[in-house]
Amino acid sequence: MEAYKTDIIVREDGTIVIENLPFQKGQRLEVIFLEQSKAAGDDETYALRGEPIKYSDPFDSVAEDEWENAN
Repeated sequence: MEAYKTDIIVREDGTIVIENLPFQKGQRLEVIFLEQSKAAGDDETYALRGEPIKYSDPFDSVAEDEWENAN
């Protein structure tokens, strides 16, 4: 059995449209709908995702003791 997963949003009229399925015309499919829940810990795991990045003096030299701490 081949599985295909996609995320869709229910339209205002309560319908969904799934296009470009990787199955043959006329092929029987079993369809199961699962409400997508927010995964626990996503915000904590990637707390800085989407935040702007700023490098202060990216080409400035680094002291030898600071370089050793970075490794």
